[in-house]
Amino acid sequence: MRPARSAKGARPANHAAATMDWVSQRAEDIGSVIEGLDKIAFQTRVLAMNAAVEAGNAGEAGRGFAVVADLVSALAVRAEEEAKRVRELITETRSEVQVAAEAVQRMDASLIAIASDVDAVHSLLVHLHEDSEQQSRAVSEIASAMVTLDGATQQNAAMVEQASAAADTLSDEVLTLNRHARAFEFERRKRDLPVALDRRARGRQAGHTNPPRISAA
Repeated sequence: MRPARSAKGARPANHAAATMDWVSQRAEDIGSVIEGLDKIAFQTRVLAMNAAVEAGNAGEAGRGFAVVADLVSALAVRAEEEAKRVRELITETRSEVQVAAEAVQRMDASLIAIASDVDAVHSLLVHLHEDSEQQSRAVSEIASAMVTLDGATQQNAAMVEQASAAADTLSDEVLTLNRHARAFEFERRKRDLPVALDRRARGRQAGHTNPPRISAA
């Protein structure tokens, strides 16, 4: 898209340069026409001078013709002067057109340089846009990973809570089992106590010095 815009921007400058060239060419054509008119005026003045000479030779009869020849000669001189003036104006115009054409060419070069800079900036913006999209995708992936990690963390927290609850339940069960074990031990000792006392009594009767021990198990 950028080269098309550059060509579009340079098109008016190229058209102006072509117009300047056309004006310069037409000035040269007009100069050629003025040069032809100048030659015609010179030849007319020469013919008027010859007519004046012939009228002078004709004497009184050619006096009126001499007056006309003088007027024609004066018009020829004036035509030469005007042709010279027009030639000078055309020369000045041609110089100004040349200066304008050079200015247009410089402007065209500047437009090309500006278009090149604009293309470079456009390319940079495209790269920045691509980098921004990549960064946006990376941020989205990171956000998705954070959501997944948060879910895993919450799941782990729930599992920790479940494990803690299970540990509490197990601790309660251990305490209950301890109570049951102590109660069972106490009942067993109650059952074994008469037997132990009977054995002790028998031992005394038999003369044993060491009384039988009650097992702690």
